[in-house]
Amino acid sequence: MKKEDLRIGNFVNVFDDVGLSPSLVVAPLTDMSASWYEPIILTENWLCWMGFELMDKLYWEDEYRWMYRLSYNNESGGYASEIDFALDKDGTYCTYLHEGECLKHVKYVHQMQNLFHSLTGCEIKVTINV
Repeated sequence: MKKEDLRIGNFVNVFDDVGLSPSLVVAPLTDMSASWYEPIILTENWLCWMGFELMDKLYWEDEYRWMYRLSYNNESGGYASEIDFALDKDGTYCTYLHEGECLKHVKYVHQMQNLFHSLTGCEIKVTINV
């Protein structure tokens, strides 16, 4: 993972005395500190913790896949919109906007956070339930 891929507030795994633990990036990374971090693989639990809801199965490329949707309002209180994700054959989540073509493949939690920020200008809210 490159330090340029991470922003303050991204979730990553951190190497500590016990092994790997999820943590927030709280300061800009240096080349040395970047080696202490590992990306967190995006899972159904992480999607739910980010507010996505399991919608339904989607028939795509000759098979059914589960679809997740996040509905949100932009920061200025204007329009409401949705982002859809479906698990792809390669284990990444494919991003859809308004039922169009796949916009981007996302494999890690920090990629989802960065994509949401790029699309909306807002930080995605994460509520971890263990």
